[in-house]
Amino acid sequence: MYLVEFSTFFGNVFDGNIQKLLATVISTNSIAELVISAVLTLAIVPRLQTLKNKNISTFKLEGGDFALYSFFLVKSLPIFNLK
Repeated sequence: MYLVEFSTFFGNVFDGNIQKLLATVISTNSIAELVISAVLTLAIVPRLQTLKNKNISTFKLEGGDFALYSFFLVKSLPIFNLK
């Protein structure tokens, strides 16, 4: 039902070639996502590097410690009821 209304409306606007319209919309959306991802990456990565250089690490675990911490974290959840 909605597809028929969509194609009827945009078919008149876009000269009846709905496949070309959908390809244009999808391409534009993909390009917009790439641009947004690039901008966010450029904004976030320098900040993370600054924090790393200042040695601000609130949560640093080594391999074995992480496994032990994970076990106690899971054990503390009420749904598991481990003893």
